[in-house]
Amino acid sequence: MEEIYSSNKKANKSSTEKANQEKEEQKTQVEVSKLVGRSRTTLGSFVAQPKSINFDGQHKKEKIILLVRRHWILNLPWMLSAAMLAVFPLALTQTNVLSLIPLEVFNAGLLIWYLLVTAVIIEGFLTWLFNVGIITNERVLDIDFSSLLFQRTSDAQIDKIQDVTVETGGFIRTILGFGSIYIQTAGEKQEIEFTDIPSPQVVAMILKKLRLTLEDKK
Repeated sequence: MEEIYSSNKKANKSSTEKANQEKEEQKTQVEVSKLVGRSRTTLGSFVAQPKSINFDGQHKKEKIILLVRRHWILNLPWMLSAAMLAVFPLALTQTNVLSLIPLEVFNAGLLIWYLLVTAVIIEGFLTWLFNVGIITNERVLDIDFSSLLFQRTSDAQIDKIQDVTVETGGFIRTILGFGSIYIQTAGEKQEIEFTDIPSPQVVAMILKKLRLTLEDKK
């Protein structure tokens, strides 16, 4: 009888601890939701709790809390370059240079030129779109695409995070509220970087809450 009573007591204690952990996780999820809300679009620099985004290697119960990209303002250099390249042939029409070029040659060159301009636009947009940082309820991931052909993914479990450093500075970054996050981990890759992302302080706060919740489970 004593053994049965002791076994039931341990089972009840285990059930109580599990219930308390679930309550803490739910509490953390509510707090995180208040911090980030929920984004209506996935084409932003700060995408909170997206429902339509998945990634390779995502676990069955793993949920994306936040997806971040470089601040949109950093797309301006390649956008301005593409705009200047696009109007360059129009500027040539205002000179006497075209009178020296056969019409067929000019039309062929114009087609090739605008194909190159289109390639610049596509590469710039896709590079911004697919280079992302992801925070889930289990880990952080840094997904980098190089020349749109090679993908490199670095990840670390939340409980392996040792330190989170926020770096901001400069006039534009201060005004627009973006900066970088450096995540020190105990994993194979000792540092994961989210560079030039919006609201870095909020991201650091989310990581802190997730870390505290996992530490309480131990």
